[in-house]
Amino acid sequence: MAKKRKKKKSAAGLLITLLILLIGGVFGGLYGTGNLPFGNGEQVDRPTSVPDGIIEVHFIDVGQGDSILIKTASGNMLVDAGPNSAEDQLNAYLEEQGVTSFTYAVFTHMDEDHIGGGDMIENNYKIETTIVPDQVTTTKTYQRLVDATEKNGCQVKQAVSGETYSLGEMQFTILAPNEESYKDSNNYSVVVRVDYGKTSMLLTGDAEVQSEKEILAKYNQKTLKCDLLKCGHHGSDTSTSQEFLDAVNPTYAVISCGKDNKYGHPKQVTLDKLNRKNITVYRTDLVGSVVFVSDGKTLTYQEKK
Repeated sequence: MAKKRKKKKSAAGLLITLLILLIGGVFGGLYGTGNLPFGNGEQVDRPTSVPDGIIEVHFIDVGQGDSILIKTASGNMLVDAGPNSAEDQLNAYLEEQGVTSFTYAVFTHMDEDHIGGGDMIENNYKIETTIVPDQVTTTKTYQRLVDATEKNGCQVKQAVSGETYSLGEMQFTILAPNEESYKDSNNYSVVVRVDYGKTSMLLTGDAEVQSEKEILAKYNQKTLKCDLLKCGHHGSDTSTSQEFLDAVNPTYAVISCGKDNKYGHPKQVTLDKLNRKNITVYRTDLVGSVVFVSDGKTLTYQEKK
């Protein structure tokens, strides 16, 4: 059973919590799993730029951060929005892809390098549902995201481990977080398994070893085995444990990180683990944005034109 969260918060933290409860009814769990919509509930326009039977997965180069675009014939999905410094870069990429709306926007956790462009997304794109962990911070970046989400009028839902969502023929299942509170912000990360036909991907945010252990304890090998792993925490040595990597056993791995970043990501120990398993690795710091295409049978890396 999950441990009870301690309720000690600063006055500023309490104010932010109240705001979140007001706009989404999800972060504090007041409305259960946050199924109540807010805003006018209008349906967003459905993009048709991807043909039926195909999905595209774009690991967008946003420097030291994460942002993943999934395009389907039924709608678009965004997982994270990179740092503040890459906001214009992210917006330009989405415009180039003809994206005007998202059926789902998932913000894995509230670190700046994952939600920095979140307010831009919420302010400029039609969104049906925003999915977030039960995590409150007092940063200005976080407050901007909260304000923008309220103005957007989308439905807001708390990420609940085990819940599955559909986007046309594609499904995604939330595998983490699995506790109510964590000392390390990264372990709040919403971990998402994406399934399309016989192909699958695991998107891990910044989930570290603690979260990986919880996932391993809760889910079986069949659930964890995937074709592609987005390595946690930009290839840090605090993620992608050997046990977790063995369970996922991907053919491909993607690492999203900034060129010559000050953290030394990805760590050599992580690269060595991937290399020993003969996993093909794609890094945004080396090749820019990474795109995969699935026809439901095969997941294929899309060479740049």
